Amino acid sequence: MNDGESAPRGCGPAPRDPAQDGPSGIGDAAADPAADAETTARGNTSAVADDAPAVIPPPAESPPADRPYAVELAGGLFHTCARMSDGTVRCWGMGEDGQLGDGALENRGAPVVAAGLDHVASLVAEDSRTCAVRDDGSVWCWGAWSTVDAVEAQLAADAAVPLDLQRAVPERMGFWEHVRQFAMSIGSECAVDTEGRVLCRGSNTRGGVGDGTTERRVEPAVVPGVTAVEVAVEMDSTCARTVDGRVLCWGWNDYCGQVGDGTKVDQLAPVEVAGLSGVTDLAAGTNHACAVTGDGALHCWGCNGGGQLGDGTTEERPTPVVIAGLSGVRNVVASASQTCVTLGDGTARCWGSDTPDHAQLWTACPTPQSYRMEGPMGDRGWVTGPVETYCTSPAPIPGLEGALQTVPGVLHACALLRDGSVRCWGSNFYGSIGDGTGLGLGHDRAVPTPVVF
Repeated sequence: MNDGESAPRGCGPAPRDPAQDGPSGIGDAAADPAADAETTARGNTSAVADDAPAVIPPPAESPPADRPYAVELAGGLFHTCARMSDGTVRCWGMGEDGQLGDGALENRGAPVVAAGLDHVASLVAEDSRTCAVRDDGSVWCWGAWSTVDAVEAQLAADAAVPLDLQRAVPERMGFWEHVRQFAMSIGSECAVDTEGRVLCRGSNTRGGVGDGTTERRVEPAVVPGVTAVEVAVEMDSTCARTVDGRVLCWGWNDYCGQVGDGTKVDQLAPVEVAGLSGVTDLAAGTNHACAVTGDGALHCWGCNGGGQLGDGTTEERPTPVVIAGLSGVRNVVASASQTCVTLGDGTARCWGSDTPDHAQLWTACPTPQSYRMEGPMGDRGWVTGPVETYCTSPAPIPGLEGALQTVPGVLHACALLRDGSVRCWGSNFYGSIGDGTGLGLGHDRAVPTPVVF
C-alpha cells in the first residue's frame, strides 16, 4: 500500500461545497541529522477516497469513545500525519516548510491539527508536503510546493520578487476534482477518478505522466487506455493497479528497470509489469516498486542500492522478484529507499536504508550492511561522509504488535495499531516520534513509543 492507503471510512456527513466550508489558505546549535540522511524525493505516497477498495481493516479492538483516534497514517521525510476518526488531520515532526498544516512553520514534538480541514477521506504525504482527499473528491495540500508548481510560479513571477513556495495551511488544488485515490512524488502527481481513469501532471521529463510525451504538464492529463483502482508514483515513473489485478507502469526506466517490464528503456505509455497477477496492493519509492498478491506474497522491482527490495542483495531488478521469508502480507508502504509491510498477524517487517552511523530503525535486521561514502568535493577537498547503514532483508520490529499500517520516514518510522493508537520510533530530532518529550539530540526512541494525541 502507498504511504497512506486508507482504512475503511465511516459514514460521514453528505459531501458539501468546499466554497462554503473547508480550509482557507494562509498565505543551528546542534548537528542536523538531515544533512547526513537521504534527501532524495520520497517515492509514491497515496490517498484513497471513500469508494475505493481499502486494504487496512477497521480497528479490531475498542477505540477510545471520548476522543478522536487515528485511522490512517501518511509519512514524509521527517514528519507524519494521521487522519482521525472525526475527519480531521493531525501532524507532527518537521514543519519548517508548512507540512504540518498548522500555520506555524515550526517543528512540533506532539501532534497539531491541520488548520480548517474536515471531512477528510484519505491522506498522503511525501518529502515536505502533505495532501488530503476530502469526501467530496477535492484535494487539499500544504507544505512545500510540487516541482511543477514551483517552476510555473517562477516562470510567471518577476525575477526581482522573492517567491514564498510554501503553504502553511491546507489549500484546495483546483485542478483536481472527483478524485477517488491520489498519489504524488516530488515531481509528479496522479489520481484515479471516480470513473477509474488515471490522470497525471508533473515535470514529465522521462514520461512519468504517461500521455506519450515528455512535455511538462501543469493540468492533469488522462493516461490513455488505463482503468485502475490504485496508482503509485515514483520519481518520474508511475504504476497503476488495474481492476483485474494487473500492474501497468510507464516513465523513467533506463536507470534500473523501475518500470518492471524487463527492459531498461524509458516507456512513454503504459506497459505491463512482467509476471504479476492478482495484485491487491501497490507501493512505490523513489526508484522502486512493490506489489502484494492475493496469496499474501510480496513482489518488488527496480533500484536496490540501499536494499530496498528486500531480496537480500543490492542488485537492481528490472522484473519483480518474490521476497523470501514473507507470508500473509496485508499491505506495503514504500519511501525513498525503504519498504515496510504489515502482516495479517499484526506484526511488521521493514528493510532498506537505516539511520547514518548506527542502525536504530531495523535493529533486528538479519542482513545488516554498511558503507561509507567518500571522495573529492570541490574546494572542500577529500570528504568522508558518515557510515550509511541499511538492511537487505525483512526485519521484524521488536515490541510492535497489533499493527494495521507501518510507514517509514528517513530517520523514523510509525505504525497505526488496531486500537487507533500510533507508535513511532527512531530519531526524534525534529519531533518525529510525537511523544511530546522534546526535540533535538538525546530524545531518540529505540522501541515503538506512543504518540500523544
